[in-house]
This record gives sequence, structure tokens and C-alpha cells, in this order.
Amino acid sequence: MQVLNWGVFQSTNDGVNWTDNNIGFESAPVVYSLLIDNDQIFSGTYGRSVWRKSLAKSLKLSLLIQGFYNTLSHKMVKDTVTVYLKNAVSPYSNLDSSVAVLDSGGYGNFSYFNSFDGIRSILSLSTRNSLETWSSAVYDFNSDPLCYDFISAASQAYGGNQIMADSST
Repeated sequence: MQVLNWGVFQSTNDGVNWTDNNIGFESAPVVYSLLIDNDQIFSGTYGRSVWRKSLAKSLKLSLLIQGFYNTLSHKMVKDTVTVYLKNAVSPYSNLDSSVAVLDSGGYGNFSYFNSFDGIRSILSLSTRNSLETWSSAVYDFNSDPLCYDFISAASQAYGGNQIMADSST
């Protein structure tokens, strides 16, 4: 993180390249102070009060777990899911992981602190009582949040490794 007299910039490759983090301003602010606290950047700016940005990248996931989904009520028993970001190149090492609870509609929000723009990743899902499932495509976090929907089609999972439990969803 670097503060220049025209804003806040962030590097993910030891200062070789810098990304403008002045999102939300009409023009780059004059920064007088900077605080990094957990997953947030706070900067005091001249004439514009305090500016805040999350350092985390977000994944909005939709997934229904077989055996937890009721086809009559169209609801799922809430459950905890771990989503690993895996490098898209063999040996597919874990880059980061996040744990969240899927709600009764199968939706969950996951936060990642070790994912960077342009790094190609595969999503790997793990729950307490199901098979590990990978996304069928490779993604990166150039857009935040990243949205991935396992519900829409069996082809969303690698190898089509899921079934359609209910045609109404």
C-alpha cells in the first residue's frame, strides 16, 4: 500500500505494478492519513472525510446440497460450506479458502484475502457430508464480487458431477 499526494495505490507484486484504489471519488483525493485494520483500508482525505475500502475479494455462491434440499418446500437445510480457491495450473494448489453458511435458498457469501486480480482459479467446494465438487470453468477476481451459480445446470460442476434435484429451481 502506498499513499501518494493524489490518492491510495496498492501493489500485489512487490511494487512492480500499482493499482488505483480511489474508487468512488470523482477525482483522486488528497490523502492525509492511512490505516489498515484487518480487511479494511481507511484513509483520511482533505475535504472528503474518511474513505474506506475492503481488501477482501468476495464470492457470491449459489448451491443446493443433495440430501439437504426439500423439493416440496424448495428450501435447503442451512449448512456450512468451505470453498477453496485452487490454482488453475496443475498440481492445483490451494491459494485461499473461506467458510460460510449457505442459507435456505442455497446462497452464501465468501471472503478471500489472498486472491489477486488476474490469478486464474478453480473453485473447490467441500461440505461435511458430500463429495468435493469443482467448478467447471476457471475464473479470476477481476470483477468483485465474483458470482458463481451451481444451481443453474449440471455443467457448472467439473465433469457435470452433479444432478438436477428439482426442475423448478
